[in-house]
Order: sequence, then C-alpha cells, then structure tokens
Amino acid sequence: MKRLLAEVSNRLVNRQEIVNQTGLAMLAGQHVLLKGPPGIGKSMLASLLLGGIKGASVFKIQLARDMSPDYIFGPMNLQKYRTQAIVEHNTKGSLVDCHFGFLDELFDAHPGLLRSILEVLNERTFSRNTGHVQRCPLISVLATTNYYKPEMATDAVMDRFLVRMEVNGQLSQADQVKMFQQSLDRTPMKRMSFKHFQAARRSVKKVHVSTFTLSYVAEFLDSCQDAYQVISPRRRVWCLDLMKAHAWLRGDNVVTAIDLAALCWAIVPMGSNPADFWKKLENVSKKMGAEDAIYNNVRGAENLLGKFRRAFKTKKADPRWLSEVSQNLIRLEAYYMGLASKSLGAELDERVKGITDTIETLRGQATDALRERATDGDSGRTDNERRTGGGGRTRRSVRRGRIFVS
Repeated sequence: MKRLLAEVSNRLVNRQEIVNQTGLAMLAGQHVLLKGPPGIGKSMLASLLLGGIKGASVFKIQLARDMSPDYIFGPMNLQKYRTQAIVEHNTKGSLVDCHFGFLDELFDAHPGLLRSILEVLNERTFSRNTGHVQRCPLISVLATTNYYKPEMATDAVMDRFLVRMEVNGQLSQADQVKMFQQSLDRTPMKRMSFKHFQAARRSVKKVHVSTFTLSYVAEFLDSCQDAYQVISPRRRVWCLDLMKAHAWLRGDNVVTAIDLAALCWAIVPMGSNPADFWKKLENVSKKMGAEDAIYNNVRGAENLLGKFRRAFKTKKADPRWLSEVSQNLIRLEAYYMGLASKSLGAELDERVKGITDTIETLRGQATDALRERATDGDSGRTDNERRTGGGGRTRRSVRRGRIFVS
C-alpha cells in the first residue's frame, strides 16, 4: 500500500498529503470528498488511486442535475413496476455492485438523488423500499466537487464523507517544472492487487486500541468540537478506524498519540484553518505521551517474556543463558512490581499483573534448571574421580578381551 501511495504521489505535484489521507480512508473503509476549482487534478488523483488496485471493480460517474437514481443504482424494471408496483433495479455494474465508487461533481446532482444514496454509503445495503435488502461490497467512495453550499438537504450527505479536503491549485515555478516533466513521462504505473489490498484492510482491523487511548481520543474530540463543529457519534467511531489505518501504515499494531494526526481533515471543516487542531493535538499528546511510554514498555516486556518462554525449551541446558535470563528477570521484576503498586487503569493493571506472574514463573523455572544442572555436574565429577582414583588421566586398553583402566 505504501508503494501505491508513493507511486501516485510521484505522478502528482504537491499532493502527497492528500494522497496519503485518501489512502488512509480507503484502508479504513471510509469515504473522501475533494473540493477545489476545475483543472487542479482532483479527478486524476481519484482515478490513479482507484485504478492502482488491480482486480477491484470501480463505479465511475459524472453527476448532473437532471440525473435520476437509475444512473446510480442501474435501470429500473419498468414492467415489474407497472404490473406489481415494485421498484426493482438491475444493479449489475452500478454503485451497489462495485468495490469502489468515483462520484465526480457530487453537488451538481439533485439533492433528492444524493439523499437516495445515503443507505448505500453508510449501511452498505440497498433496499429501495422493496422489502429485499441487498448487501453491497462497497468499500470506499471518492467524490469531487468544485463548490459546496451548506443546506439541510446535503448535510446528511456531507456527514457520510469522513475525510473532506480542499485542494489548493497554486503551484510554484519549481512545482510547475516538475508537473511538465511528469506530463512527458509515459511509464506505466505499478499497481497492487485487490487481494493484497483486502489483506491490508484485515490487518488494519486487528490494530489494537487501548482503553486509556480511547479516553484520550474522546477528550480530544470534545475539545475539537468546541473549536470547529459538532462531531456526530457516527463520525467519532469512524475516527478510530482512521487512526488504526494510520498506525498500521506506519508499521505499528497499536494506536498511539501520533495517530491522532490522521484526524485533521476528518474534524477541520473544508476551508478552515487547522491551527487550533494542531494546538489541541499537542496538548493531548503530552498527556498521552507518558502513558504511551508505559504501554510501550508493557508491550516490550510481554514480547521479551514470550521469547524467553519459547527459548527455554531448547536453551535450559545452557547455564550461561540461564544466568543471563535470571538477571534480566530480576531487573524486570523490580520495575513491574513498582508499576503494580500504581493504578494505571483496568487494562494496564491486568497486563502488568500478568507480566509479574510470568516473571515469577520463569524465575522459578530458571532457578530449578540451574540447580538441576549443578547437581548433574557434581555427580559427574564424583563418578570420574571414582574411575580415575583422584582425577588423573584415563587410559583404556584391551588385553585378552578385558578392559583395563590405568
């Protein structure tokens, strides 16, 4: 996924942040809206990202004011409607049937048409009041627009797009030169398979969010809501998905304070100054930093103890290894016994207790192995002394079928 995002960023000028944010939303299964004047590469960005996933089905349409729902959901079965008064669409190849959607000029469409796609965007189902609910394989929709006029009819549509960014069309002379050079490059773009994309999404879902992180995320969202706009409960849950995608993309399997940065354009309205967002992020990051450090130490200790436990079966006969492990366990025990005396929250308290219990068990096993090794060594020397009569060299010879030791 990183290679795909880098490939698309290299083909566009001054669009790396937008490309990365859109890629995060796709991994999180969320929708993206790009707003900006004509001719600045919004549609090209969407086409490159969606076209870079080989094997995925993509629904593309440029919306207009006079379009009916048939353009989105597929042609309606008129005969069934006339005879049985049932609204049924042939959804093959429509937005209902594809993995990704690209809706160009979103707000050129009639508000009624936009409201008709709310179910597909949010629930990933399609019913049209027929009684039959069709599941949609839709993962993410990328939409573009040249303008947006806030009104009651489109507010619900806007809320379905978690990431909303305004694309700037201004380019420096250096950026223009780079754009000219890229326009002459005809090298085919390297693509990723849809199978690998789905595997990446499954990995994102496994990223862990600790209880104390959730409390800080809630505090952060509340503070941002005071500065910007009301953040609906639905969007708050989606923000976690975006943070998990950010953590996975930077190579971690746990959400930390740094992943709050992914929420900028999910919180800050299009065209607003994000300065307050970054200031509030800095404040909450300082609070989370100390607990993140403890959490990382706990994770490190759990991994280390897991390695000790796995290696114990094969290395328990090595006295040097056992001695090193015992010393490491003593140091770990001193640190985590101190942590166990503090109240860190239910999750961390339980994990710290698990670490101290594991250390106690491993120390007992290491001590028993060293004692057994020492006992075996003493018995071996006694037998040798008995054979050699005081520890001299042993020489064996065969004479007339008998073994003599001298």
